[in-house]
Amino acid sequence: MVRRRRQHASLVALLVLSLAACLAPRTGAGSFTDEDSEFHSTPARRFDIEHRELHVRFDHARRAVHGRITLSGKAIDTTSAIPLHGEELVIESAADGAGNPLGVDQADGWVYVRLPRPLARGEAASVTLAYHAVPRAGLYFVEPDRDHPKRRREVWSQGEDTSNRFWFPDFDEPVERATTDIFITVGAGETAVSNGRLVGVEEDARRGERTFHYQMDFPHVSYLVSVVAGTFAKVDTVWRGKPVEYYVPPEWTERVRRSVGRTPEMMDFFSDLLGVPYPYAKYAQCVVQDFTYGGMENITATTMYERLLLDATAFTERNQEGLVAHELAHQWFGDYVTCREWAHIWLNESFATFFENLWQEHAHGRDEYDQQLRDDRDSYLAEFRADYARPIVERVYTYPNDLFDSHTYPKGGWVLHMLRRKLGDERFLAGIREHLRRHGGQSVDTDQFRRAMEDATGEGLEEFFDQWLFRPGHPDLELKWEWLEAGGMAKLRARQVPPADSLVPVFRFDLPVRFCWKDGERADHVLRVRERVAEILVRLPRRPDWVEVDPELTVLHTVREFDRTTPELLAQLAYGAPAASRSEAAVALGEKAATDSAVAGLARALRDDPFYAVRQAAFARSFHFHQIQTAAYG
Repeated sequence: MVRRRRQHASLVALLVLSLAACLAPRTGAGSFTDEDSEFHSTPARRFDIEHRELHVRFDHARRAVHGRITLSGKAIDTTSAIPLHGEELVIESAADGAGNPLGVDQADGWVYVRLPRPLARGEAASVTLAYHAVPRAGLYFVEPDRDHPKRRREVWSQGEDTSNRFWFPDFDEPVERATTDIFITVGAGETAVSNGRLVGVEEDARRGERTFHYQMDFPHVSYLVSVVAGTFAKVDTVWRGKPVEYYVPPEWTERVRRSVGRTPEMMDFFSDLLGVPYPYAKYAQCVVQDFTYGGMENITATTMYERLLLDATAFTERNQEGLVAHELAHQWFGDYVTCREWAHIWLNESFATFFENLWQEHAHGRDEYDQQLRDDRDSYLAEFRADYARPIVERVYTYPNDLFDSHTYPKGGWVLHMLRRKLGDERFLAGIREHLRRHGGQSVDTDQFRRAMEDATGEGLEEFFDQWLFRPGHPDLELKWEWLEAGGMAKLRARQVPPADSLVPVFRFDLPVRFCWKDGERADHVLRVRERVAEILVRLPRRPDWVEVDPELTVLHTVREFDRTTPELLAQLAYGAPAASRSEAAVALGEKAATDSAVAGLARALRDDPFYAVRQAAFARSFHFHQIQTAAYG
């Protein structure tokens, strides 16, 4: 699920963000939890649902759903009732597999189906419930009204995190997986889209209705069950013999190619990279009105908001590849393999964020990948400074929805990036492929992912996971470098500054250091940080023109102090590579006093640097942007 739009920010927006970052405290005093928060563990189950057959029809006038669901499976342990989630559902009847009526109790959002006798461990059974509901979540009706007369009539669902239980009963937790047959009855001129293969469409001319039957034969969690119904234009293409479908407003079909046309190319990229070809019968993207998020990765049938579809003018300024890639990556991370419980939601969202960034690297180059990392770091730090610090894997929370934040998305994506840099591409991908091979069709936790990575690479990763996933924060550094002329040596000192509340520990990590000269020579070294203070002494042939700390973006950290001279930063801005190095120099120069040489260097970068983010940083992240603009353009 995407809750944010990742676009190239405007200069004004970057300026506002930069000023806010400069004025913000180093860490917020707020707490992630509140008085209603509690410890969450894997929910207990008594019955393993293996298949759900769901029949639904909609009453637009009442914004109601009428349904019938049959749940088939086996008892996990001896049980005399099958507990299901069902918020505010009116259960009309319940029956066993032979049609015999069953009793039902409802309390606190649960539906308990009473059995005529206890089921033994492993015993198979099925129950059928007829029900109706006017859902206040999970299922949404879009209708024309006086203020919006051109709205099309639509129905769409949004199940994540725990909202599908408002429109059908099920065990609505990510530990439960089942296959699905769904029958959706709509008006004669309408189309319905759902998970899996379209088995058929039954026409009922007398009632003026059509019933769409979809079958999803890969077991998946309840929140991924999706319904989209309304009037759509369907644009088709094919990927390796499988249909790729786009359901869009009829008047916007010409926007499909420019907005989502690279979907098959992305499917190629992820399939080849991950070693698991796209594993389902089809892939659909449905663009609906008034969608609550950017996109939602319902298995085989992603739902998207309308701003996905760009007109020709908007396309000159931005694209939506990040959103498309994010939701597609979820088809592996979140759908094929799912977090076992909400505390481990990073296994879904952090992975989609990271692989979205990998697509940017593949399609647009290393500099774009690095810029996405810088944007993600800024997003996480904004939350860390203004709101709270928490571990990425967090069991104490109020609502699962609280976990869908900048710790889960951008910080979690950074953790995977750091793991990539730690292991190297070949070993990292071997571990990811082993994770998918071992856990496909399962709901898992972080330790299971770690063990797959360790088994594939031979690397012990407990300290890395403990430090970056089970503890809050990141290293906050004071850096100082000096040139010791007498010995021909460079000295670099790093000091970690934990926040006053001591929730953030001292981190242990390797910090790359690069000594650079304008002629292109460089010397790479590593500062091993194991305590609060670490130093490195390096003999060099001559004084470097500038020093870069972590030039390849290998460690998520902040620098509260690193006093470098204007000539050093100007050299880095002019000659640094990759582009992230030049952006960092531009930001640091912009925070210094406006000397003539600094203004001239920033103006030159604004006018001439080949990468857009460096040009933005040279202008928008400086307190002296009026002088720089005048120097650059007159």
